[in-house]
This record gives sequence, C-alpha cells and structure tokens, in this order.
Amino acid sequence: MTADLGDHSLPPDLAEVARRELNETPAARTECLIQFRRRLTRNALCYGTCSDDGGEEDGYYSAESSASSEEGVPDDRFLLRFLRSKKFDVQRSYAMYKNYHQFFRDHPELSLGLDDIEKIRHVWDAGVVGGLKERDAHGRGVLLTFPGRWDPALHSLEDVLRALVLQLEFMIASEETQVRGFVLVADFTDFSLYQMRSLKPWYFQTMSTLMQNAFPARFKGVYIINQPWYMSVPLSIIRPFLSEKIKTRVNILGRDVRTLRSHFKTDTLPRELGGSCGVYEGRSWAELIVQAHSQ
Repeated sequence: MTADLGDHSLPPDLAEVARRELNETPAARTECLIQFRRRLTRNALCYGTCSDDGGEEDGYYSAESSASSEEGVPDDRFLLRFLRSKKFDVQRSYAMYKNYHQFFRDHPELSLGLDDIEKIRHVWDAGVVGGLKERDAHGRGVLLTFPGRWDPALHSLEDVLRALVLQLEFMIASEETQVRGFVLVADFTDFSLYQMRSLKPWYFQTMSTLMQNAFPARFKGVYIINQPWYMSVPLSIIRPFLSEKIKTRVNILGRDVRTLRSHFKTDTLPRELGGSCGVYEGRSWAELIVQAHSQ
C-alpha cells in the first residue's frame, strides 16, 4: 500500500503554527505518512481487512465516509488528522487510530449514515448541540452545547451523543481545526434538576473516552458557564474520567462571561454568551452536515 502523497501544503500562517506546535514540515509529513501506512499494511488495520495472525477483524468504516479513497483505504488527509493530533509521533498516532476504530466497534450505534442524520436533526434544531461558524481569538474551532435546551422526553441521550459525534467529525475535516484545535463551550442556563437527574454516567464515560483517547483532535479547553449549584453532582461524576491534562483545561466560570469573552471577538458570540451576533440557533448545522455526507 502506498501513500497518495499529494500536495498537502498548508497556508503560510497555518504552516508556521503547525511547524512550531506540531513538528509538521513537508519532509516530516511525507516521511510520517509513509511510516504510518507501513504500520497499517503490516498490521492489516485498514478498512474491511483482518490480520493473518488473528488480530483485528471486521475493520470499521468511519462515520466520516468521505475520509477514505475510492478503494476504501484511508487517504492521506484522513491519516493526517491522527498525525496532527499527536504532533507527528507515528507510534502515538497509530495508537490513536486503533483506539478510534475500536471505539466505533464498541459503539456501533454511533456509526451513522445519511438516513440516520435526518433522524437526529431534532437535536440541532433544538439548539442542544452545535458550534460557532467563527473561530475563537486563537483560531480554534468552537463546539457548543446548551444543556438547558435538552428535553429528555424528546431528545434521548443516545441521540445527543450521536449529534455530538457527527458535529466533531464534521468540524475536524477542517485542516485549520486539526492544527489549531477545538474548545468546548457549555452554557447551562435554565438547566433544571429534572434534566440533571436524567443524565447517566455512561454518557460522560463514553464522551470522555472518545474525546481523550479515541478522536483525532486537539482539545484545548472546556468553558462551563451559568451552571447551577447542583451541577456539582454531574461534574463530580465526570472528573474521575478525565486525564490530569484535561482537568487543567476545564474552566468553570459560573456567571463570569468576561473570561469567556476574552477568548472571542464579541461580534462572533451569540447573545446567550455575551456577544452581539444574535440568538444562537443550531438548525443550519444539520443542513451543513447532511450536505457533507451527501457528497
């Protein structure tokens, strides 16, 4: 198996960030892709194959269906997600690749097709999950969630998790997000005791496993705002699942939207987060994700 080794050069400003923070240079990119593919070939972990030594079976085809070449083999752009997430350390990138596939084998309900997206678009339509179209002041992608808009009777936790996974897959397709990373902003305005009691430990465990060990992204920060006092209960459930590194990146801000605004331009934030660009609505994200999966 040979790498397609096309032109994967980045814009000059982004290339400098990638060089400084991720050890990415044209030479390193080419060499690491070749080494990565050698590992895939040797261990037969490509889609739909199994190893001669009784290793991995039933190779998983990613929810990001466009991330592989016509032959069903992962293309360079897909592999670069893993390399960038681990600063071009091939061994760690390969481990993340295996974790990614194992995660979806363990959670087949999160591997969704176009028809499935239509079935869960109600989560985006309600504004429970989404993102900002603009980046933060550091150029990072912004994943949003408004738990107070979650109606457990209408939106199952499974559907919320499916929407989050698809949102992540859609956003990580951007090379700028691969290089600069993600932040998560969770606004708990109007989050009720009823909603808190409807949360389940498995939800937090699944999300923490995906975001820390199995998804090829750089998670740079979590900002929790407007949380009620009883949020201390689910936060205490989440904490044991978090690595020490991630714990240092969790910012519990309460009503302090000034700290949040310091990372954004005011005109890029919705009114709910102290910005000036209008009330947030997530409906358009469903359309964008459907379009991406239709291509």
